[in-house]
Amino acid sequence: MDFGIILINLLTTALIYTLPILIYRYAIIKKPLPKRKAKWIAIGYGILSWIFVSVLLISTTGNRNASNAAVIWGFVNYSILKSGYVENNLSDNR
Repeated sequence: MDFGIILINLLTTALIYTLPILIYRYAIIKKPLPKRKAKWIAIGYGILSWIFVSVLLISTTGNRNASNAAVIWGFVNYSILKSGYVENNLSDNR
């Protein structure tokens, strides 16, 4: 497999799985989310994107193995959504 094809596939995967989360996090809400909300958004979007990529792969190549990428990008999306969030901790207030 050519390095250019691998790079194009990696960029396409990153755009499909992460671009909507980046737009939501930095252009729409413009602030980090609490862990619980970030978790449910990452899980929900992970399921939707996994379905989309599975249908795309089945229709183009006949291959339907998209689950590993969905899980990996799900963790990336979760960390993007919650990055910068500071929980209020009463023990720190002295």
